[in-house]
Amino acid sequence: MTSRERVIELANDGLPVSKIMTMTGLSCATVLGYVKTARAFGVSVRTPTNDLLERLVSQQELTDVANRVTQIIGLLWRTDVAASLSMGVPEVTVRAWRTQVALPNVRGLMAICRAAGVSPNWLLFGRSDVAKGKEAENAACKKGAVHVA
Repeated sequence: MTSRERVIELANDGLPVSKIMTMTGLSCATVLGYVKTARAFGVSVRTPTNDLLERLVSQQELTDVANRVTQIIGLLWRTDVAASLSMGVPEVTVRAWRTQVALPNVRGLMAICRAAGVSPNWLLFGRSDVAKGKEAENAACKKGAVHVA
């Protein structure tokens, strides 16, 4: 049985992401990527609960962060390669963030903030309380992609 098949089996058994990660030795991004890819090919797969993040924040807050990450990448860089070079992270990682297969970890969030010129407060919470990043945030707002509270 391949690791992809094992992930699908465990997800269909109702196990959360952390358990699947422990049992397979795979990363969170890989587990969720396998599930998304399987669905794209018409395989029926239950979505495993991402208990690692849900313990900290609500699903709506995670969705909001994912949307801001996706929007800022789409607005500032034409390709995943360009974003990858600007941020200093692998192209596959940028693609996973942009397609919302995975959320960036703390290092990833900071790489996005530095490369995009936005504040971590804006990226995480949609609020800007510092001057840094105003241009990028304003550009994103003018294009209607994001809302700064």
